[in-house]
Formats: sequence, C-alpha cells, structure tokens
Amino acid sequence: MRHMSLSRVGLNLNNIYQTKHNKRFKFGIKLFKLCLEGGYLYDFKVYCGQDRDPAEEHTVPSQVVLNLTKNLLNSGRTIVVDNYYTSVELAHKLLETNTYIIGTLRSNRKCNPKNV
Repeated sequence: MRHMSLSRVGLNLNNIYQTKHNKRFKFGIKLFKLCLEGGYLYDFKVYCGQDRDPAEEHTVPSQVVLNLTKNLLNSGRTIVVDNYYTSVELAHKLLETNTYIIGTLRSNRKCNPKNV
C-alpha cells in the first residue's frame, strides 16, 4: 500500500459531523485520522485545543501530518490531504523524508511564500 490520506472529523456536544469545504470547527473536539489504501484506519489523534508547543517550528496541521505519519516516513509513500493540511513548508519537510504529498494549496495561507 503506497497511498494514505488524512481527514478531520468534528465532534460537537450534540452531534458528530464530517468536515465540509469552507467550514471550520470553532469549538469541540477534532479527530485527525490517517487511513491507508482501502480505507483502513492506521492511526488517529484527538485534538481538544491548544496543545501546540510554542518552540515547535511547524503549524498545527503540519504537526498533525508529521506525527501521524512518523512510522511511515522514508518509505516512498504518498499522502493525499485537503487544503487544511497542505503547505509548501510541509511539502519540503516530507520530501526530506522520501514522502510525497498531493493536495490543494491555499494561496492565502500565511506560511506559504508570496510567489506561490
């Protein structure tokens, strides 16, 4: 299995819903899921809010990708993600570990170079 994908699920107090384009979770719990080809859940992370280390050089979405895929890096795999995760910084970091990324890049993301 060479491809894997990441997705988010938001948990609200009254319901569970899958993320849709242009919707953000303001409150509640997020589940970040890493699935392998065939839809098999490989790993997940429960995110309840600010657990970011200020000394960490990566954004929260990049940290999620790197943490969930740490055991699969350096294996020539490809990660398919949505625009929540995609950044130039993440693509460079993954390329250093022989891992590839497919995703839509937001032109207005703060951490991306202006010439993108």
